[in-house]
Formats: sequence, structure tokens, C-alpha cells
Amino acid sequence: MNDPSNAIFWFFLRAKVSILNKLMSMHPAKKHKKFLENLFGRNRAELEKNRLEAFLDSVPGAYCGWDRDGGIAWNETFLTQLHLKDIKDFTTIQTSFAPEEAPILEGAFRSLRESGEPFCKVCAARDGMRFFRLSGNRGFNLAEDDYYDVIWLEDVSEHHGAQGKLALRAQQAERDMRAMRDACDSTPFPVWLRNETLDLVWCNRAYAELLGLSVSQILTQQQELTGTLTGTGGKKEKIEMKRLAAEAQEKSSIASCRGHLIVNGKRRLFLFEEIPQKKEGGYMGMARDITREEELTSELGHHVTASHTLLDHLHSAVGIFNKDQELEFYNASFASLWKLEEPYLNTHPKLGDIMERLRAQRSLPEQADFRGFKKSWLDMFTGLLQPFEDMLYLPDEKVVRMLVVAHPLGGLMMTFEDVTSRLALESSYNTLIAVQKGLWTIWRRESRCSGKMDG
Repeated sequence: MNDPSNAIFWFFLRAKVSILNKLMSMHPAKKHKKFLENLFGRNRAELEKNRLEAFLDSVPGAYCGWDRDGGIAWNETFLTQLHLKDIKDFTTIQTSFAPEEAPILEGAFRSLRESGEPFCKVCAARDGMRFFRLSGNRGFNLAEDDYYDVIWLEDVSEHHGAQGKLALRAQQAERDMRAMRDACDSTPFPVWLRNETLDLVWCNRAYAELLGLSVSQILTQQQELTGTLTGTGGKKEKIEMKRLAAEAQEKSSIASCRGHLIVNGKRRLFLFEEIPQKKEGGYMGMARDITREEELTSELGHHVTASHTLLDHLHSAVGIFNKDQELEFYNASFASLWKLEEPYLNTHPKLGDIMERLRAQRSLPEQADFRGFKKSWLDMFTGLLQPFEDMLYLPDEKVVRMLVVAHPLGGLMMTFEDVTSRLALESSYNTLIAVQKGLWTIWRRESRCSGKMDG
């Protein structure tokens, strides 16, 4: 539809035709004749009327207007769209719209008539199914000594329906965003959001409480969390969250680091993360207190150290392998029994590699199928459920008792005990016992024989 302000011209043409129709239908008084002659020239009134009617018939818009004296002019399209037969006054137009629209339209129309104030309103029809845009404007003639107040009508039902759906979607999205922010706001650890230029645009209550500032102050002053990381030699390094966000932006993936913050006078360890929001854009950051994790790790380290100290003083050879089959711990007896250098063991070789080296130096039992023998050991990393015990008879005539158990953290713990001397002692003892039994049997037989001879 044409711009209402530009279309005032069409309405004035229509108004002229309306005036001509009225004047031509009246008796030819001198004053009427004089008016027409002044307006169009002598003997041209009827011709001008016909031309204007044909010209205005092509106007696509629906309109209705009032002159300064209250005279009303409209086109048929206006009546058709509002399902009206005639228009007596503005009240007739109001009846075509929903009751709640009446006071809005009445106020806008009054301002137009009294001061020429333009308006543009979208109103629902009485049936509730259609929507119209009403644009009110005041147009003047070239001499600016006369005017018409015109209301242009446009059916925007289709556009309004689509706009309504978009509005509902926007409202739902707003509710979802509000729910998400409420959820983040209730989390006990700091959460914040950044835009694509890495500026803070939102933070939760935990973030504000940690800094001791209001949310508005934080966003206005762009107050960032700043942690410290203690490196080797006690050197402290400052951790800036915006730099971490820049790292996440550069690699388009999550950037994280650990550092300490002072909370209520206590030094706490936090895990800081900056997470790119690929669909919505921007970044979400969070800082989770993992002090308890640090404490548990420290306690576990103390227990492991104590256990390793105990194992290191055992005469049995002990080797602990992690879930990746790498040697994680060994004691002095392990290196001594298998004749392996500590620099090599300190490289954390895998069990398979150690077995290959022991085979090369003939420190493992001779095997017709070494590959199968090696596989049987390595399969224990995934298949061992109960402790496994075996005797290894080495080429140097040593006998080693092997015990393998699954490690609680994954992997295997293997102990090897040289039982060669013990077996030799047991063999000697068993031989002695056997000799004693033989001598006892011989003595008894001889005793029986001597008794019979005496008898």
C-alpha cells in the first residue's frame, strides 16, 4: 500500500468529485455556477468531474476522510473491508473493531481532528480473526487554507499472525533464558557470561559475593576474577580470566586452568573454565571450588609415599604397573632380582618391553611359545579377577614365586620372591626325613630277626 502521507492527493481528488456530484445534482444557482467556473473554468465542470472519477477509481487503498466542516468522504474498498454499508460518523467505524480497541481509536481520532496529530494503530476487528492498520493524517491544499483528515485502512491479518507467532517465540525464548539465568544464579559457584568481544554481560550472585560488589558494579566496571598459580620454586603467577577467554576464542574449545583465590580469608583452589557458546555466540565461564579434591590428592599422596617406603624395604621384588601397563613403582629388590638398571626402570617401561628385555638376557623361563606366554601376562591387565600365583623356573636354576593382584586404581601389582634356598632346604629336610624313616624301618626289621633267633 502507498505511503498515507503521499496518498493524501488521491483523497482530495475524490473529495473534489464528491463536491462536484453534489453541486451538479443541485439547482443551477448563480453561486454554484460561479464556484465551478472558478474551480475549473467555464463549461468544463462536467468534463473535469468525469476525469477525476476515472482517475480515482484506480486508487488501491481504502480511505475515509473528514473536511474541516465534518463532511465525510470514503471509497467502496473502505466499506467492503469493514463490512459496512454506510458511514454516518466515526462511531460507525468504531463498531467494526473489538470493544477494547474503541477508546484507543477514539483518542487517536480526537487528536487528529483537534490538532492534526497523526497516528498509526493496528487494531483487531470485531470477529477477532482480522487485523487492520489504521493510519491517520491531515492533508492540506496547496494554498494551505483548507485540509482533510484522512484515515487509511490496510488489512494486515496475515502479517500480524506471523508477527504474533514470532512474538510468542520471542516470549518463550525470553522465558527459557530467564529460567536458565535463574538456575545459574542459584548455583553455589561463580558463573558469568561474555559477549563476542569478551566483555562481561552477566554474572550470578556467587560471583558478586566473591568480589563483594553488586552485579551492576561488576558489569559497569568489568571486574574480573583474578587467581594465582604457585609454580616451581614458590613463584606465583597471576591468572586472568579474560586471557583465558581469549585462549578459548583462539582455539574454539574449552580453556581451563587451576588457581587459588582468597575466600573469607582462606586460600582455596578453583578450577576456572571458559566455554565457547557456538550457537548463541559469546562465552560462559565458571569457577568451581576443588579444594577438597586437592586435600584428598595430598592425603592420597602421603599414603602412597608411606606404602612405597614400606615396599621398598621388603626383601621381595615388587613392581606396580598402571592401567596403561607402564611401570609406576619398583623397589630395590625388583631391580636386583631381574638385573635391570635403575635409569632404564625410571623411564616407566611397559611390562611387555620389560619381558622382551628379560628374555634377551635369559632371565625368564624358556618358552616354546614366548608370544603366548607374554600375552598371558598382559591379559591379566583386563582379565584378572582373583590373585594369580605361579612358580618361575629360571635358566640360572633360580626358582621365583610370582604373585599378581589387581591394583584398586587400575593396573597390576606383581611380587617376585626368590625361593631357591627355601626349596633346597625343604628338599634337604625331606631327604633327611626319608633317610630317618628308612633307618627306622631297617632297625625294626633287624630287631624282629634278633628276637626270633634268641627264642
